[in-house]
Amino acid sequence: MRSLVLEQQGLLAMRETPKPVATPGEALVKVSAVGVCGSDIGSFKGLNALVTYPRVMGHEVCGVIEKIEGANNSGLLEGDKVVLVPYLSCGKCIACKRGKVNCCCALSVYGVHHDGTMAEYFTAPTDNLVRVDSNMSPSVAAMIEPFAISAHAVRRSGVCFGETLLVLGAGPIGMGAAAVAVSLGARLILADIDESRRSFAGERFGFQHVLDPNDPSFKQSVIDLTDGWGATHIIDSTGNAASMTGAVNLLANGGRLVYVGIFKGDLSLYHPEFHRRETELMGSRAALTEDFRYVIDCVASGRINLENFITHSAPFSTAEESFEEWIRLGGKVFKAVLTL
Repeated sequence: MRSLVLEQQGLLAMRETPKPVATPGEALVKVSAVGVCGSDIGSFKGLNALVTYPRVMGHEVCGVIEKIEGANNSGLLEGDKVVLVPYLSCGKCIACKRGKVNCCCALSVYGVHHDGTMAEYFTAPTDNLVRVDSNMSPSVAAMIEPFAISAHAVRRSGVCFGETLLVLGAGPIGMGAAAVAVSLGARLILADIDESRRSFAGERFGFQHVLDPNDPSFKQSVIDLTDGWGATHIIDSTGNAASMTGAVNLLANGGRLVYVGIFKGDLSLYHPEFHRRETELMGSRAALTEDFRYVIDCVASGRINLENFITHSAPFSTAEESFEEWIRLGGKVFKAVLTL
């Protein structure tokens, strides 16, 4: 089969690799579409310390089950269109035993710790596959995984109908969180320092309150939009230390702050402000199968339009050239998909 192999930093090549064989409890899946994640770009640039080379990247994927081997407790059938929950957990550690398999002590991810889905086929445990409607576009289905991460962060925030959520960072995860919050009936404030992303959020999604954190009036604008109190719920998806440490100053008393972006370093909070608010500080990692199912339901009911997130697409046969072109275009590419 054909696989897009990251042979070393900055070097992609289409190679013939052995077609995988499903072991008992697994399914063989023929890939229909695979999205390009920020972690894939980081791996290409040599910025992902967890990746070893050579590596087949990819974990945002939709495909069709070609064969199921052995026991199948998920009710799946050969011919089903599915998406992959790309996080493998041990089932034995303290997190897994408490149902928090997304933060398993030995969590591994397709395309990072082992070969992923930028190939014609992959295998996966049937428990890690979720059926989608046969009429759903494969490219749209491939967007469910990043959206599930966003949905998990929104669920962690606890925001409800009529409450205000401030999302810091309008990348794919932040924009997804914004869309999920709106689908719940929450009031949304979105902020990003990049003008093109702010324009994208307003023009493509119709978000009304899209602010620039570098604007001197930013904090006052947040206060004005929240009746003088600050946001009761904040999700920071920036991965930027200044944003993450400063977010508490935008939070209402008794509010909750969720970090879904990752900063590779130490964070320092001004404790009197943190304490005064009795701040609830939470992390949000990956997603659970229930988050995938929630997003699938939102798409099916029309509450979320994942097609809005896709700005670039190319056939898998041109993957080498297309991937490098998308890297060159940088911020002009919001979400890209390879189709098979």
